Amino acid sequence: MEPLARELATIHEIVNEIVQEVINHFEPDRQGGYFCLAEQDGTPIQVVLTVKDSIFPVILPAEKKAKYCRLAQEKNFRLGQHPEHSSSFQSASNNEKDEKYPGAIRGRAFLYSFSGFKALVDEATVLIAAVAVGDLDEAKAYKIAEISSNYFFDNILYSNRIQKLLKTVRRPVSLAIAAHTLQ
Repeated sequence: MEPLARELATIHEIVNEIVQEVINHFEPDRQGGYFCLAEQDGTPIQVVLTVKDSIFPVILPAEKKAKYCRLAQEKNFRLGQHPEHSSSFQSASNNEKDEKYPGAIRGRAFLYSFSGFKALVDEATVLIAAVAVGDLDEAKAYKIAEISSNYFFDNILYSNRIQKLLKTVRRPVSLAIAAHTLQ
């Protein structure tokens, strides 16, 4: 496996752990959603489905899969169009018909988004993912969470499973991924 593919697989595993914790303790009625990792301009690098149980995965209805996949990419694309923003919350719309939701954040190297939970839980999920891979420090993550008054972030961050995950995986984004953005 190439270094970039290996690193992307590791990021997906980290996001999957976070998603499992969110479903188990914060969104028990949800089945999962789509995670999107993108370059700073919003161009997707990886879009992956993450569901409730990776051993016996729940099949999301086709219409939800299509919607969550589209929204995860839209959030990053919109954030990429606003380099002065650190969160898609800053360009979200209160009009449901616009489908411009929070749930994407800007790390030092990449944009992270998730769609499948409540909007602020989507945002908390990717804030923790960016911290876990070392693309965002906790202080900056808290500043981004303050923009949206995201009370889920602290609750999820300090759950036992997430604290254990952070102790085992936190490291700077690898050179394999960083090199990808320079191509």
